[in-house]
Amino acid sequence: EGGAICINTSGTVFTMYNSTFVDNTTSSATATDAANARLNVKSGSTVRNCIFNSNDDSNRDYSTSNVTTYNSYIDDNAAQSNAFTDSGNNLLTSNVGEPTYTDYAGNDFSLAEGSQGIGKGTSTNAPATDINGVSRPQGTYFDIGCHELTCTSNPTVAAAGNDIDQCADASFTLAGNTAVTGTGTWTVTSGRASI
Repeated sequence: EGGAICINTSGTVFTMYNSTFVDNTTSSATATDAANARLNVKSGSTVRNCIFNSNDDSNRDYSTSNVTTYNSYIDDNAAQSNAFTDSGNNLLTSNVGEPTYTDYAGNDFSLAEGSQGIGKGTSTNAPATDINGVSRPQGTYFDIGCHELTCTSNPTVAAAGNDIDQCADASFTLAGNTAVTGTGTWTVTSGRASI
């Protein structure tokens, strides 16, 4: 059990924050119990801001008993269904795709710019620094996993396009640009707006 981690003591309340489990295997004969992260702990246990990904596909990637999971990136493409209590804001690979790592082949499992897990963590109980001592958060929100991305490029400057005059039209379209680096959306709630 537990190619990456196994805690099998139902009398312990367990908490885990900003951890990364990637590319692990287990040789247990019982696939349903052989999760690469196996947490069988006391009710009230929590996992936040963690990554469970690309582990042995013949077994569960993440299997828990009595653990509530928040803001974590979970590979749910394994042959065996994962077992966990989803409290919301979790990223499942079947919905958002695989995480984009800095250098998967070179075992650098820090999230690369543009990865879905960037800025999707919660500040609740998150450590002040990542595994390398980088302060958290680097942006507005915390990253999922043990690494915090340090941005190396500036965000795209917003531009709404050419000026247009509108008076009586109920709606109109501005030719706004799309972010190349960073993310953003345009919103005008009513009346005049300067964005």
